[in-house]
Amino acid sequence: MNMSFISFVISSCFSLFLLIQSVIFLISFSGYKKVILYSSASLYYIGLIALFNSITSIIGMFIYSEKTPVLFHILKNTTANLSLIFLIFLIRNLLVSLKDMTFVETDDYKEKTKLYLIVFTAINLIFIFSNFIYFIFLSSQLFIYKIISLAFMFFLFTISIFEIIEFKTAITREKGKISEINLLRYKVIFFSSISAILLSTLDIAVTIMDKINYFIKFGSMYAYGVIFLSLSLSLNFIFEYLDVLVRASEMNKKLTELNRQIIDDIRTAQSLQISLLPLDKQKMIQKYIDMEISYMPMQSVGGDYYDFYTLDHSKLLTFLGDASGHGIYAAMIWAILKVEIEELIEEGKFADLGEAFYILNQRLTRILENTYSYATLFASLIDINEKKLSFISAGHIDQLYYNSSEEKLKWLKNKNPIMGTFKNARFSVNNIQLNKEDVLILFSDGIIEGTNPAGEQLGKTNLVEILKKVNMKRTASEILSEILIYLEEFFEGTLQQDDRTLLVIKI
Repeated sequence: MNMSFISFVISSCFSLFLLIQSVIFLISFSGYKKVILYSSASLYYIGLIALFNSITSIIGMFIYSEKTPVLFHILKNTTANLSLIFLIFLIRNLLVSLKDMTFVETDDYKEKTKLYLIVFTAINLIFIFSNFIYFIFLSSQLFIYKIISLAFMFFLFTISIFEIIEFKTAITREKGKISEINLLRYKVIFFSSISAILLSTLDIAVTIMDKINYFIKFGSMYAYGVIFLSLSLSLNFIFEYLDVLVRASEMNKKLTELNRQIIDDIRTAQSLQISLLPLDKQKMIQKYIDMEISYMPMQSVGGDYYDFYTLDHSKLLTFLGDASGHGIYAAMIWAILKVEIEELIEEGKFADLGEAFYILNQRLTRILENTYSYATLFASLIDINEKKLSFISAGHIDQLYYNSSEEKLKWLKNKNPIMGTFKNARFSVNNIQLNKEDVLILFSDGIIEGTNPAGEQLGKTNLVEILKKVNMKRTASEILSEILIYLEEFFEGTLQQDDRTLLVIKI
């Protein structure tokens, strides 16, 4: 048993091990496509190189075991050529990804590389075809085989020099722009590939010079090149794995920092929104009007809007609205709505609810134009002395009140367009006479659209059934607490999908 046979046995083992590594790595990291974006193609090339090197090494074993070398030499040269094609594809992919990772314009370079690879592949296919032509028709003409081998030897040597120059130029130009791990990985793959090509060149040279005894004594240079290349490409998987971990770690750090910034922004927005809530006014109004409110935003900030104002010391103006969307976006609309309403109150426009809503809608439409945003708004003006209620609804859901004299729940129905969509929309106002002990129950759509664990919405019917159980003779605070208990019994702790606001006013 000679060293050439042994060297091919060892190289086949290393190549098969590399092939198994390639398959395992591609399966294991199939969920990391974005992380290995720049190297996913190179992983496939490495797998193909391992496949053809395995075939070449196995064929090399047959050359020295069967003593019928001619056909096996041709087959070995063919698979070696195919391995070489994918090896150069791998190197070129590294050069292109190197430029991509450093944000260099690569369109022109990619086109040149594509043309280069087409020419390179064509030349290799010519050599493969020439080998088979020689085997079929000219196998007795040894000098022709030597000429083909000599031409291929010079081709390999030229390719090696050309790739070394190209890689050195790229590394020098992009030095400092890529990570140390990637730089080391690229150098290991490149120089091991070039070394393998040069060892193959030496292998051909030994064959051409008829140094076969020397060749057999020390083993196949090609097999040694395959062993060296397989070891280096196996090492590449370690670098690749480390690079994935580093990128994943950096990505997690960036996401953590971004999340921290978002949380800080939300906290700031939450603080601002809390400062805009009418908490002080609510306490002042509660001194002479029995009123209580529950405000539960779906997120840290919400899109439900509510506010109170006293007009002429005897009238209470309340607002309950819902801005489109959720979170900070809805809260911004909420803040805009509040500013516009306060300006109109200062201008004395809310003496006429219909006219005030007309102006408010024009201003809001001008601001929200082309944003596909809107707001629903319910306003009630209670004349405490005359026990009169005027109300207007701009697309908001119907509200409820409890008529104490009839001991019945009734809907406050008023149909008008939503705010912020139709610039010149007009708004109508409804009026009712109130009685002592009547109760206004105002709420946002997050209440009736809330669902229980079974996915069933509360809806208007269930809300009315709940309110029928509530003792309306009690104070606004007690009525609100009782309603919330019944609501929680229905929702059973289900995560809310919208802001929930509930306001109770006892006349």
